[in-house]
Amino acid sequence: MQRRNLVITVVSIISCIALSACGGQAAPAGAKSPTIAFAQRNFASDWWTAQTDGVRAAAKDSGVSLLESDGRGDPVVQNSLVKNFITKGANAVILNPADPRGVTPALKALKEANIPLIAVNSNLDPSLAEYAYCYVAEDQVATAAGVGKELANVLKSRSGLETPVKAVMVGGFPGEVVTDLRTKGFLQGYQSAPDAPKLKMLPTIYGQWVADTALSALREVATGNPDLKLIFVASDSMLPAVQSALTGLGMWDKVVIGTYDGAMSTVKYMIDHPSGPIFADGANSPDVQGKVALDMALAAVGGKPQSEACPGGVKYISTPLYTPKNAAQQFKPEQKF
Repeated sequence: MQRRNLVITVVSIISCIALSACGGQAAPAGAKSPTIAFAQRNFASDWWTAQTDGVRAAAKDSGVSLLESDGRGDPVVQNSLVKNFITKGANAVILNPADPRGVTPALKALKEANIPLIAVNSNLDPSLAEYAYCYVAEDQVATAAGVGKELANVLKSRSGLETPVKAVMVGGFPGEVVTDLRTKGFLQGYQSAPDAPKLKMLPTIYGQWVADTALSALREVATGNPDLKLIFVASDSMLPAVQSALTGLGMWDKVVIGTYDGAMSTVKYMIDHPSGPIFADGANSPDVQGKVALDMALAAVGGKPQSEACPGGVKYISTPLYTPKNAAQQFKPEQKF
């Protein structure tokens, strides 16, 4: 969504809120603009910070009051903070859930208080999806599929490649919806490429979405599998561990790597190293997610039916796939994502 269109949409919603039932009657003098709360999952990565910046920018443009909290990756903390938002009179809550099921108490409290919920980025458990007015994110399966297909084509172009190709996934947490969706999408995309080399999947490594957690596990896997050829990293935030482990073993330039998040640092790497080993990065535009989530919160506060603002309860944003071929054209030096 372009910034101009978003601002126009938000202004229209605010105008609607200022009228009684959008029927043309002005609200009483001194009526306050809505208060929107954002319960961020964590501020431990630049990605989450960029998403928060998107919410802040949209809130500033629309003139709403914004409350914020850092859940520190702990659903218990996040539940408490969301309940505090209710006490403070939030008209709607945007939530990047720290755990798909662990935030159940917060969701129930919001429903009881009749406060609309917008989930963003991280999925809720399917059993809890009904609690949200809208879920805003990229289509994770489709985005990861683009990465998978690109890597299959890169491997196809390599002569003397032994099959099956040993491959490993670096995900976030075991059983996490986000990791599962991205893994599913990657494999679907890879297998959709005609004549894709067969894969031998090694056990998934979990890096917990941070820079160094996967280091020792990946080093161990790579040491035991020196013929490892393919790695899918479910977030750019975990790339430092991958690079460190493989560089230390002299394997960094011998693998084909795809990743996810669209960090400009990764795009710059592809510009500087067009021959790899990073050949694809699926973007998910955190700032746009934040802006659209704020837009959906205002739609909910304004009484817009879900069927109009967020059909089916899901709103996917459009995202690009970065490769060495388009990296120079897509690079945005002033942004992190």
